[in-house]
Amino acid sequence: MQGLYGGEGKAADRGVHIPLPLSQLSQREGISYSVVCVQQTWEFHESWLHWSDFLKEEQLKYSKRYHYRVRWSIPTCRKPIPQATACIYFIVEISNIKPPTLPIEVSFILESNRLIHRPGQCRFREKWLKDIIESKMILMENITF
Repeated sequence: MQGLYGGEGKAADRGVHIPLPLSQLSQREGISYSVVCVQQTWEFHESWLHWSDFLKEEQLKYSKRYHYRVRWSIPTCRKPIPQATACIYFIVEISNIKPPTLPIEVSFILESNRLIHRPGQCRFREKWLKDIIESKMILMENITF
């Protein structure tokens, strides 16, 4: 069985597999695949917490796209409610014309960036999340209410 991101058992996908035909993928299962991607293929410190939200479903001429947001934060004992979060936006695209045995197309975009990343083609860097949160904290320090 091919992995979620293509290829047969590549180190990049680490055994992330689709257990059902693509036509049966639901919004909730798309969130699950986003979380599986995060948990099984990305390296990050255990202090990071993340949660996922379904944003929208988009019907295109030859495919269907599911849009998700995964929010990241590092709560601490002193500050259990994070002052800032970093978001990664996932797009899970399912082709209407390709055979259902082909892998699902998955891409993600970091908050405040335009570069589209594809799992397996680039290595996730925890620093990206830290940079987003740090820039938000600097901005909030400079704004007086």
